[in-house]
Amino acid sequence: MMTTPQVAKRLGVSVREIVTWTERGYIEATVPPKGHGSKRLWSEKDFQTLRLIPGLRAVLSCRGIKKFLS
Repeated sequence: MMTTPQVAKRLGVSVREIVTWTERGYIEATVPPKGHGSKRLWSEKDFQTLRLIPGLRAVLSCRGIKKFLS
């Protein structure tokens, strides 16, 4: 399991960008936060999905990304 900062570093994106993706409903962490200040924990499978999002954003709408990833 990885924290959001660890995932962001591996992807080369900001933590804020990953948070935005969760807010837009593209993906949810395997272990979602349980309150203010708690951490999301991401599995390797989550990471593999997160890797797709930057490329998808270049060609699909928000709705299209959600549909593709669901």
